[in-house]
Amino acid sequence: MESTQKHFLIDNFLTSLVCKDRQKTVRNNQCMTCSGDADTFTDELSVKEYRISGMCQSCQDKVFVDL
Repeated sequence: MESTQKHFLIDNFLTSLVCKDRQKTVRNNQCMTCSGDADTFTDELSVKEYRISGMCQSCQDKVFVDL
């Protein structure tokens, strides 16, 4: 899967922040947050979020909770 395009300064900042390259991590179907596999999503919106943030479904579920 391919990640969304971001300005190179944003990608560089993210790489320095989490010590992972977002584009490579998404291309390898891994999670930017937990380093686990990111190959199963509940819906298309979750896939879209993964391409943006690199978070797997489990990490998305922890971050985006209904209040």
